[in-house]
Amino acid sequence: MIVELSAEAEADIKEIYEFIGLDSTTFATIVTDELLSACERIGQFPYSGIKSPNQDNPNVREAYYRQYRIAYLIRDNSMFVLAIEHTARDRDN
Repeated sequence: MIVELSAEAEADIKEIYEFIGLDSTTFATIVTDELLSACERIGQFPYSGIKSPNQDNPNVREAYYRQYRIAYLIRDNSMFVLAIEHTARDRDN
């Protein structure tokens, strides 16, 4: 399945890199690369993620990697990553 990132998800990756990079650019690179790899793995089994509790659409799902929530939309032949957020962040803000 093709995996695409929304503009918001791309901005999330950049923000994660910048935040972690304040302490270590090496670790920031490792974490963001692993998050992108996790998105690719989820794309292989997109229905393995749980249905998002905040959405009525059953194709909006979420999966977790480390302490990050990856929200995505399953389309016909692709997975569209909506957001990547640290689980400590408030979902409503």
